[in-house]
Amino acid sequence: MDQNWEMGALPNGARVVTCTVPGSGRVFIEAWLDVGSRNEMAGDEGAAHVVEHTVFKGIEHDGRALGTFELASAMDDLGGRFNAHTGVEATSYEAEVLARHAPQAFAIIGGLIVRPQFPHAEIPKELDVILQEMVAGLDDHDHLSSELLFSTAFPGTPMGRPVIGTDVSVSGFTRDRLAAWREEQYVAHKLVVTVAGEITHAEAMEHAYRHFGGLRQGVGVAPVASHFAGGVALQRAKIEQAYISLAFEGIQAGMPQEPVLDLISIILGDGFTARLPLEIRERRGWAYMTDSTHHCGTDSGLLSLYAEVDPRRAGDSLKIMIDQIANLGHTVTEKELERAKTIMLLGLMDEYEEGASLASTVATGLLALGRVPGFEERQKAYEAVTILDIQQAVERLMEQPYVIAGYGNVRGLEREIERMGGPSLRAM
Repeated sequence: MDQNWEMGALPNGARVVTCTVPGSGRVFIEAWLDVGSRNEMAGDEGAAHVVEHTVFKGIEHDGRALGTFELASAMDDLGGRFNAHTGVEATSYEAEVLARHAPQAFAIIGGLIVRPQFPHAEIPKELDVILQEMVAGLDDHDHLSSELLFSTAFPGTPMGRPVIGTDVSVSGFTRDRLAAWREEQYVAHKLVVTVAGEITHAEAMEHAYRHFGGLRQGVGVAPVASHFAGGVALQRAKIEQAYISLAFEGIQAGMPQEPVLDLISIILGDGFTARLPLEIRERRGWAYMTDSTHHCGTDSGLLSLYAEVDPRRAGDSLKIMIDQIANLGHTVTEKELERAKTIMLLGLMDEYEEGASLASTVATGLLALGRVPGFEERQKAYEAVTILDIQQAVERLMEQPYVIAGYGNVRGLEREIERMGGPSLRAM
């Protein structure tokens, strides 16, 4: 399944990667910048996200300005899908269009990154849009519980702050501040343009040179380091559920232990017979949603277990979560491990499927690791994981700081945490 990638670099240092898919009839273009909320200094919280929004308010194109409506019309006229996303580690601008419209899509994405106009009249309106996005987020209890988890795990660092910023920081942005922040951060060596579809590498390089070649060279601002702290945080809210997270420091991307923790996460939370859904939902009926994830960052990570439960069962649910991970090392079976590897293999196939997922896989690999791990390389790494690897990883987790984050109706959770007393998370 390994793809035949062609890689190149523009004179300014921006990297371009192409996977040609003859006969596909369409082209996916993704421009990824190694710039996210981790690049924000104190007082600039939310800058990366606000810039990603406001570049869509107007660009320079072929020597003339395209305003908000003209730019939107140009995207709609292509009939394709344009999108953008800001995360902790990176910002991406994406397009999916018919193959014959690839030149126009390159021009639009290049304009957003290299030649945004930040029209004065549009900035206050877009800031209001983002403030409304914040208000809407106040009704997303799952998201709020996730914010509580990360702020407890990584306090005082951008990794622990909301990507969207705060109402105070966002309200304080001006057109000139946003333009200056983008100018400082959006530099060529941080840019990876990935292209997949019915297009040759020579064509992709030509379009990239024309539309991304003007991005300035520079150093940019290094991301702020993340530091896992651990701790317990409970936030009450007048809702009918308790949102519980139990988390440990994970592994940064590319480390040898990454596949082991990925498989532990699957064993605990992925599938009807995974440990958390089996014990909390299927056998007891205490929750609709249980999950586990392993998030890998560039210098840290987070392995987290999660459940949305009946508040009356919050304390018992936390006890089960602790017991399941604490006991995993000496109770995991070969069948569970093989099932997890099968689930992981299907996920890898999705990542390397031709199109948008493949373009994202390539871009994130280059940004995080400086290279693109092949499908077979990653498959072998997961297949090599043994029961002993799982046991040793769990033992290390149990010796490290942890996070318990509870959001919502958490009175029962408070009682269980008080009963636990000390910091140990050995099986209860």
